Amino acid sequence: MSMIVEVVRSGFVESTHLARVLTVDAQARPVETRGAVHVPASPRSSMKPLQALAMLRAGLRLEDELLALACASHSGEPFHVEGVRKILSDAGLDESALQCPEDYPFDRAVTERGRVYMNCSGKHAAMLATCVVNDWPLETYREPAHPLQRAIRETVEELTGERVAASGVDGCGAPLFFVSMLGVVKAFRAFPLSSPDSYERKIFDAMRTYPEWTSGTDRPEAKLMRALPGLMVKAGAEAFEAFAFEDGRAGAIKVEDGHARARTPVTVAALRSVGLDAPELAELGAPAVLGGGRPVGELRVR
Repeated sequence: MSMIVEVVRSGFVESTHLARVLTVDAQARPVETRGAVHVPASPRSSMKPLQALAMLRAGLRLEDELLALACASHSGEPFHVEGVRKILSDAGLDESALQCPEDYPFDRAVTERGRVYMNCSGKHAAMLATCVVNDWPLETYREPAHPLQRAIRETVEELTGERVAASGVDGCGAPLFFVSMLGVVKAFRAFPLSSPDSYERKIFDAMRTYPEWTSGTDRPEAKLMRALPGLMVKAGAEAFEAFAFEDGRAGAIKVEDGHARARTPVTVAALRSVGLDAPELAELGAPAVLGGGRPVGELRVR
């Protein structure tokens, strides 16, 4: 049975969302299994840590916050944009090389539009830098047959332990690989449990140390990682999210209707199912429903 998120307004259940949930404990034993977690899913940007891993293995050299930015769906805040431009300039490129779509940033304080503001531009900049290191073609770096994308697919299949069930095109134009939530959870556990000097652990440490670089200063993902310092969490479009804790506890969630408002409450419920909680999660787990600018209800998970 799927997890249910109820939108309660003035005591009335106004809407409901269904979600698939899979969590495992530190020994990889299932704790919460809700819905069809064995069937192929579309993790969207939750796969960015795996994409970054393939790039590091191919010779990309990024550290700390810039590595976190390569894994990001960023808000387009000034430091994000400056970071993307630095990744490009260090590779001898500028933002004209980016092939992600032009977009407005998530950060509403920024009104400019362009490829560098698109939330996936950190990943695209890192992809281009990886191509420069290997003398791979830049013009076709998004194509499935490109050496970079083949390396990413191989890494996805290695870490998930699955053959890619289907492939498509993500919102940013890069290839998208469909795998099960079981595979995603297995892959995410590899990041904290790998050796301290591994690329996996390097990505894990960068994301949890610089949570605002992986999303945005006030984004829920950053708030979750700040509240639980041993946590790596990565959201994807259409309300997918995956996480791993430093001891191997991990999980993935998918809101069936793709509505982002239900994503964080379901993730908080998933975290709590494996014993991860903090006072800061109370509001994230049951955000207020407003009426006339004041709370008149909440999102409730059951």
